[in-house]
Amino acid sequence: MRFKKGIYIFWGMMDLLALASYIALAIHMGRIPFITDIVHFHDSAIGYGAGGGLVIWMLTLFAIGFVLKITLFYSAWSFICKKDINTLFFIFQEAGRVITLTGSIPLLTLLVYFAGAGSVAVSVILFIVSEILKIASIVWCKAQPGACVGK
Repeated sequence: MRFKKGIYIFWGMMDLLALASYIALAIHMGRIPFITDIVHFHDSAIGYGAGGGLVIWMLTLFAIGFVLKITLFYSAWSFICKKDINTLFFIFQEAGRVITLTGSIPLLTLLVYFAGAGSVAVSVILFIVSEILKIASIVWCKAQPGACVGK
């Protein structure tokens, strides 16, 4: 049972790392996390005109990415503090990650960034691997008796 709870704690820590790296990077760049994103998106949308398919696509991706960042608070708390994570929430969050190409293991993203190996192929492969690992480990936990509860 400890191994299963360890899996949840690992994913909760990855969500906390994603939040911390997002906030730290925003502050480092002189931005206010979340607020500046909205302002910059608004400015970009105005720059592309009043409407059209591109603006709708930009709005969709921005909204999904923004909601995904906000849900990381709940996700981290759920993985670390709760005994089980809501399956529907998990499915929606993973769908958001796939749509926005946001990997579940930010440690890999940071490693690629600092190593200077920022090719698209490497990033996509690491993204696919991280999502397969997350989905497979959570499905495995949920399939086990006791539903990933550590005692």
